[in-house]
Amino acid sequence: MDAVDCLVCGDAASGVHYGVDSCNGCRTFFRRCVDKKLHFECRNNSSCPIDKSIRNACRACRLKKCLLVGMDVRCVQPNRHYVTYSRRISALRRPLPSSDALPPIASVNQVHDPAPTKACLSIQLSLGSSENYSDFVGRMLAIEQKAQILRKSTIENYESLMEAVLRQTSRLDDDEFIAKLSYPQMVCSNFQLCFPSHMYFWATRDLTVLLEWVKTFDGYQDLLLTDKLALLKSFAQIYSVLEMAFYSADTVPDTLVFPDGSVVVRDPPFPKKPMRVVAPLILDKIYTPLRMLKVSAAEYVLFKAVLLFNIDAEGLSASGRVVTEAQRKRLQPALRTEMLKQRAVEDGFNAYSTLLLMGATLRQIADIRTNNMLMKEVFVGFDARLIKELLLDRPCSDDYSSTQFK
Repeated sequence: MDAVDCLVCGDAASGVHYGVDSCNGCRTFFRRCVDKKLHFECRNNSSCPIDKSIRNACRACRLKKCLLVGMDVRCVQPNRHYVTYSRRISALRRPLPSSDALPPIASVNQVHDPAPTKACLSIQLSLGSSENYSDFVGRMLAIEQKAQILRKSTIENYESLMEAVLRQTSRLDDDEFIAKLSYPQMVCSNFQLCFPSHMYFWATRDLTVLLEWVKTFDGYQDLLLTDKLALLKSFAQIYSVLEMAFYSADTVPDTLVFPDGSVVVRDPPFPKKPMRVVAPLILDKIYTPLRMLKVSAAEYVLFKAVLLFNIDAEGLSASGRVVTEAQRKRLQPALRTEMLKQRAVEDGFNAYSTLLLMGATLRQIADIRTNNMLMKEVFVGFDARLIKELLLDRPCSDDYSSTQFK
């Protein structure tokens, strides 16, 4: 018999519940909402995507989808919690353990404790015994610091996308190479309007760093070459937008500032038609929310990693999907735990949900930015090989020489 998907989130359905093929998670969620007469409000105009990876992000949209696919509230029988009741009876029959065998009880205050011993127990189990949670996040932060050194330094571009992908080791793991790049670094000594040439320069620079950053993930290195390219092309534009927003200097209000002082204003004085201006979208939908949520460096790097391992990336093979989903299941709980460490429980979950929903907005902005580049290529033309290969999926001639950043 063919497997049936849950009509709400797309996960494997466990049967027909309340008149609809659905999984146990959506069944329980719907029953609880009806039993307790819960009411939720969406912060994203009731347009949040609901799938198995982010179905808990927006409860309002999840409940709305339950009703839209046909779940019947009349089928929910009040006060019928068979699982809870059976567990309660089993617990009463079970002998009490000794006090020495009791596990420590995590209080709400322990969620704020930076020490990961209790708050991150489940993450440690998923990461494996060889690497605990704090070591895992610490390693990702160290790699991120090296990536920013690389971003601000004078480096040479790869001659082709394939050359970069076929190089197995990441230059971010080469401490001697990074040390050579530590000086000189770009310094924002004065501000200048960001012209299109500056924008393409920084887009290419971010893609160059991305090609090194992804190779620091064991899960990425385990993929087939075609799957590596699929993840890269799905994530590359999103990565560029995120770097622009998160690392923008806050010196000039309502602008995006690159490390060399190039400033992207909300309404740039360049010909816009037929292209759509994306600066207001990045400022309002990404830059501002990241700062309102007070996203830390650890949260940011985990968020980027979650977005990288996209199981819906076009061209991803069945085996690649398995590896990608395993990585996402490893990273998403780590992100949630990190966001709960420094926030109250409700605030932490709200921030976590808001950040996950930002992924859909990032995809929309990335698509607009890619369309702009396609039109720019057609009507004006530009020389940026990595952009053409990675963002526009264009094959480039072999005689195109590499660009040296100066």
